[in-house]
Amino acid sequence: MRKLLLLLLFCHVSSVKHSLKFFITASSGIPDFPEFTAAGVVDDIQAGYCSASANIPDVKQDWVKTYFDKDPENLEWYTRECFGNLPKSFKARISSLMQHFNQSE
Repeated sequence: MRKLLLLLLFCHVSSVKHSLKFFITASSGIPDFPEFTAAGVVDDIQAGYCSASANIPDVKQDWVKTYFDKDPENLEWYTRECFGNLPKSFKARISSLMQHFNQSE
């Protein structure tokens, strides 16, 4: 019974809610504007950014740099997504939409 009472006294745990959002923009035929950009936002603070004009993700927060230093596999994954998979996918989607709506470059 004492153990149960002790557990009940110390069981108050509060959770903290965080948000993770990704904003992705793809474009076609707009001069001086990248064809693909992506931004990661944690709790309404930009954590990182990548665009088709760069080769590595632009990290905006020190804690993200520390995270990638400790786990370089995640940096490789984000780099692959930002500069390989996502731009190709969005370029194909834009091309498909342009064909669907009879648009040209």
